[in-house]
Amino acid sequence: MAMNSKGIDIEENTFEKQLNYRGFGVLIYETEDVRLEDNELLYNHNGLSLQSSNKILIKNNLVAGNYIGLITEGKNSDVQISENRLEGNIIQTKLTGTSFPLDDGKIGNYWDDYHSYDLNGDSIGEIAYHGGSSYSSLLHQYPHLQFYFESPAMTVWQSVEKMFSLQSDDGNTDRFPLVKQVKPFDVPYLFIMLIPLGAALYLWTRKRREIG
Repeated sequence: MAMNSKGIDIEENTFEKQLNYRGFGVLIYETEDVRLEDNELLYNHNGLSLQSSNKILIKNNLVAGNYIGLITEGKNSDVQISENRLEGNIIQTKLTGTSFPLDDGKIGNYWDDYHSYDLNGDSIGEIAYHGGSSYSSLLHQYPHLQFYFESPAMTVWQSVEKMFSLQSDDGNTDRFPLVKQVKPFDVPYLFIMLIPLGAALYLWTRKRREIG
């Protein structure tokens, strides 16, 4: 966690199994000049959260198996995010506040819910990746829809959604999405399904204590 700080390097770490509703792999809050590189953010409730920060470099990280992969809130500026792998997250992105490109201007990231073609052999898809989806939006309101995660029907819907740009273009796009994985990541889906259940149990227990 980086809060109200300046000039921080976070490199070659593993942040995992922060299953609490407020659990984060990495949280960058009101911080300036941060380099987050070569880390693994695995099996957390929130993988990477970027809130009201400036001059942020996020490169070559693995964000996988989380309930929410990437979260942005508030006014973030001068953010470069590239060569990261986001896969196996129930909700890939939750993007609010000021929007910014999800790339560094030349190269983007690998998103496992992105489907397109590389026509010139540069490993970059020909269509931009749009952060967020109608499924992700619905999942915030109706958590039980998580049980349709990776189902054939949902896979088809998300493919059609991206193909015909059914979602709004709010600026949170990766203009140079990568279409090839460097190192495959095997996600235990049963494990990540337990993350929201653990959060629900935590909230229920806290409520009982308040009543008692």
